[in-house]
Amino acid sequence: MAVSAVAPVVKLFPAWALRHTKKGNFYASYFLLSHKREMKILSKTPNYRFRRMAEHLWRPATRLKCLKDEKLWELFVDEIRNSEEFYAAFNNETAQDRAVASKGYTLSNDEIVHVCNSDKKWVPVLLKKQSGSFYDKTVARLSGEARTMLFGRLVVGYSVDILQGLDKILRQDALFATGDLQKTAAAAMSLLFKNKTYRPNIPAEQLVQLPDFNVWADDADSLAVANKMANYWLRLRQYDLVERLIERLINDRHRAAADQLLTALPKEISVRLSDKLCRPETLLNLAKEDKLPLTLYDLAAPELQQRLFDIMEENAQAKWFKPLAEQGPRNDVAGLLKCIKINGKKIGGKVQDMSLENPAWAEIFAAEGFYDDAHIIKLMRSGNKQAILLWGGRNNLNQKQYTALLFGPCAYLAPQMKYHGKK
Repeated sequence: MAVSAVAPVVKLFPAWALRHTKKGNFYASYFLLSHKREMKILSKTPNYRFRRMAEHLWRPATRLKCLKDEKLWELFVDEIRNSEEFYAAFNNETAQDRAVASKGYTLSNDEIVHVCNSDKKWVPVLLKKQSGSFYDKTVARLSGEARTMLFGRLVVGYSVDILQGLDKILRQDALFATGDLQKTAAAAMSLLFKNKTYRPNIPAEQLVQLPDFNVWADDADSLAVANKMANYWLRLRQYDLVERLIERLINDRHRAAADQLLTALPKEISVRLSDKLCRPETLLNLAKEDKLPLTLYDLAAPELQQRLFDIMEENAQAKWFKPLAEQGPRNDVAGLLKCIKINGKKIGGKVQDMSLENPAWAEIFAAEGFYDDAHIIKLMRSGNKQAILLWGGRNNLNQKQYTALLFGPCAYLAPQMKYHGKK
């Protein structure tokens, strides 16, 4: 027999019909009782069975009625389904806390504004529950008290990602609001400016008016600063700021952006800056900091290129050796270091420096003759006793080396050393 034919008969016996309205039953809706009879059943349900009633399907009118009731609201508050049910629960003083915090229901923008403007205490609750809902258009509609609470919590929580999306509102409040709202907005803007990842939405001409702008302009990613400020500075002919930005872009390996800005500068400034960037001392410093772009390397004279090449090769060796220096010696690594020398290359100064920080590595470098003259002196000044003995057992110390040993922590080894120098 079809369910639609059986259901009316079953509903003549409410207790029997209720058994068929469990949510897991595909045909539960066929057995729903009237709103009036559902309310009668719920109002007479003993406390020990009340929570089990949530396992059943109920009519929308019954759900709304219960959410407004001082006693029956708990049955549905944790599974609010729509805005009408939310407002029914929120307007019920006893159900408010659970309604706002209910994980099963996400408040709309209008509901967030209504709730937070009714009492600022709901701001931290909703910020924890659905922080992604605090968009600029929503926050702009919040009361001053609610915004103060919001900005304060975001600053304490260091929520830069959310604050970044609100920077236009923060700027407005930081400049034109009063009291606590102005203070918290200013604190939030200051936090943003000190964060290198901040990408402003505020127009450049407004950005420069804020107190901490220079902190961000000097420290943030150079490409982000260029994207926001370059055209503004060019338009105002603030070429000194553009020049500094170009140098930073090159240092940060954003060469394409730097080249684009160079072409936007007056020719005489562009030529002068290009010459400045290609000076030997500039290129050497960039190489030592491992920030030299290939484009500048290609522009260097042959002799300078060789010096730059040597520095970059030393940097590469240091990157390779650093994790090995921390792990300790391995036979295969010692073999690779020998290959470097056999192939006519130098073991870089940075690698030699790192070896001196580990006694076991220092012994290998001393025994294998991997140290150059400058690092032999550093070895003599170090506390690597066994490495000094290994080197001294096979080599004669010159005056500089012997003097370094005498003034180092291992001076007591001096009588054992072979010394050939002036007395």
